[in-house]
Amino acid sequence: MFPSEVLALYGQANAHARGRASHSAVEMFFFPLTSDRSRCTFPFNVRQEPRTPPSADVLQGTLDLLVLKALSLTPMHGWGISQRIQQLSRDALQIGQGSLYPALYRLEKRGMVKSEWSTTENNREAKYYRLTAAGQRALRDEVESWRNFVGAVDLVLDSSV
Repeated sequence: MFPSEVLALYGQANAHARGRASHSAVEMFFFPLTSDRSRCTFPFNVRQEPRTPPSADVLQGTLDLLVLKALSLTPMHGWGISQRIQQLSRDALQIGQGSLYPALYRLEKRGMVKSEWSTTENNREAKYYRLTAAGQRALRDEVESWRNFVGAVDLVLDSSV
């Protein structure tokens, strides 16, 4: 199928989706998708059902825990924090700026970290973050909670049922 035919189908599918009335909680959407970074787009259906997404909270809490752990070693600037997490995870975890800085702002707002501007080893100005006493307590509590959670998941995964 040529890209122009795909685009024509995409347009027809979207027109159909816009034209039908929806009375249920389930909506049908058509999104353009590029898998090889070309300009060709492919339509596909996504069923969106109402639910509470726990994964966002879990991932956010995990990132906060990793940032607190990285800062427990020494005060660092944002890039240093992401590099430390990557190093400690043996390159398994790579934290992007789009995730790291919102986490740092969130932790600062909650009083877990403090920040101040300072000069880096490359003679540039950067915001350095350090753990507060509240952050140290939170880290201790979160590590314990995380280990309990991992232990419970291991019990389920190791069951022979």
